[in-house]
Amino acid sequence: MERLTMANMTSKITPEAEAQLAAIGAKLGLKFEIGKTKLGTTGADATMQIRIETVSADGKSAEQREFERLAPHYGLLAEDYGRIIAAGRKRFRLVGFNPNAPVNCLRAALCSTGTAYIFSMADFQTYALPRDGEAKKAA
Repeated sequence: MERLTMANMTSKITPEAEAQLAAIGAKLGLKFEIGKTKLGTTGADATMQIRIETVSADGKSAEQREFERLAPHYGLLAEDYGRIIAAGRKRFRLVGFNPNAPVNCLRAALCSTGTAYIFSMADFQTYALPRDGEAKKAA
C-alpha cells in the first residue's frame, strides 16, 4: 500500500471512489459527490453529499429547476445555469445556490472533475465568462 498523502487522495483515491459511487448512484437514482478532504495521522476524513437525481419530463434535473427558481433572487437569469466561471487556469460550471450563506452563496462544479466549490457574487461578476452574444465588460 502506498503512503497516504493528500496527493494520493486527490489524484488516485478520490476519483476511484467517485467512480465506484457513480455506479451505485446510477442504480439508485442518486448522485454522490465527495467534498473537502482532511488528512490526519491515521487516515482521512472527507465530506460527501448525496443528491436525488430526478429528471423531469422537460429534461431538467432537480438541481437545474432549483437554480431557475432561485436565480432571480440573486440577480441572475435561469439561462445562467451551467455558465462558465474562469478563475485562474481552472474552469467552473455554475450549478446552484446556498441560500443560507450571506457571502459565498454560489455553488459551482469544477468542469474537469465535478468537485463542488463556492463563490461569492463578486467572484462571479469578476470571473464569469460572457453569455453567448455578450461582450466582456472592460475592467
